Amino acid sequence: MPATAFAADWYIDDGDITISATDSGQTVSQGGGAAVADDTPKISQRNAGTTTDNTITIAADAGQTANVTIDGVNIDASGEGDIRRGRRQRAYRAGRQQHGEKRL
Repeated sequence: MPATAFAADWYIDDGDITISATDSGQTVSQGGGAAVADDTPKISQRNAGTTTDNTITIAADAGQTANVTIDGVNIDASGEGDIRRGRRQRAYRAGRQQHGEKRL
């Protein structure tokens, strides 16, 4: 089981962010970096007046809950998103949740 980390600040400006909740705990990874244990991450943007096309993906295994705070982000949703749902997974763009087709 990963070590527990509490409420780190993550900035969408620095790249795509993925939150994963499994029976082993919750992790956050960003921009291709290694997954880091974080039970209550906070995602924000340094300058919400500027849009970003980076994404936030939240994935939770069956019976698990992902805990995350998203505050003050401005994500450009003009492009098509690719949403996959093998696990319960959702991508957030421009402050709204978009559901994609189910692919196994």
